[in-house]
Amino acid sequence: MKYNYEKLDNKEVLDIIKSNNICILGCSQKEKTYMCPLNYESDYRDYNLVIKIKSLDIGKKIRYLKNNNQVCLYFDICNQNFIKSIIAYGEAYIDRTKKDKKYLEINIIINKFSGRKYLLNNKIFN
Repeated sequence: MKYNYEKLDNKEVLDIIKSNNICILGCSQKEKTYMCPLNYESDYRDYNLVIKIKSLDIGKKIRYLKNNNQVCLYFDICNQNFIKSIIAYGEAYIDRTKKDKKYLEINIIINKFSGRKYLLNNKIFN
């Protein structure tokens, strides 16, 4: 199947990241990969795009991040005519200084990203 797509420019990518609040985090440990959907906030610090998530201090995600802080994030926005998707790579840092009663903050500093807009052919879905 051939897809029609356009590359998104940096402004479009950043607009999608800022306007969205759900992403999928991918992390790995040895030869195992783990992916999970997360609620996030985006911010800029020292000219870097930072994705902030909150998490309990237990579980697979935290175990994987303690062993390997290299992560991949997936963002998307879609309607019946297109899907805009973004893949971003970065490093995750667990911030234990901002831990409240239940959650700790994980900051992901994005160092590379790219995005595409896929045009959908409605005949595929009908």
